[in-house]
Amino acid sequence: METPSKNLEFWFKQLEDSDPNKKIQAIEKLIELRHPKIVDILIEVAEAEKSETTRIIAIRALGKIEVSNHSEIFDILKNLLIGENPKIRKAVLRTIVDLGDVSAIKYLTKYYYSDHSVGIKPDVSKALADLSKVLDEIKKDSKLKKLNKKIIQKKLPGKSPKKENDIDYKKHIKKFFD
Repeated sequence: METPSKNLEFWFKQLEDSDPNKKIQAIEKLIELRHPKIVDILIEVAEAEKSETTRIIAIRALGKIEVSNHSEIFDILKNLLIGENPKIRKAVLRTIVDLGDVSAIKYLTKYYYSDHSVGIKPDVSKALADLSKVLDEIKKDSKLKKLNKKIIQKKLPGKSPKKENDIDYKKHIKKFFD
């Protein structure tokens, strides 16, 4: 039977493998073992990994692990929203929701207005709505309430026609602030 230290060495070597599946398996195992450096490992994979799938798994895992301070993770995630492909950006938004940090609402509201990629705006709106469900403080904070109402009222230029399966995110957000 392997000792835990040999087991860890094995999983660390797997992280360096060129096979994305081995990296994913190593990430999952290191999370399971609650390795103290798992946050650093996940951040490194999220920022530098070539495989999109592996990056997404590392990003999503950042929102699932228990840490005492989410600010470092949130700062990394904010950086990953800039200039990334849509799948990575969606994973980042979902992870921000998983963290459930009040500061994310202010940031995402600003991000909504500053990012001119029409395709990401519904995802940002949904993330804001999901955070609104989780964070009761929003209902009590009049400034945040006003910022989110502005999002609801803003018309998006060049918005593509609504598809049958699209969710009306503006309506979804509005019910939390009326």
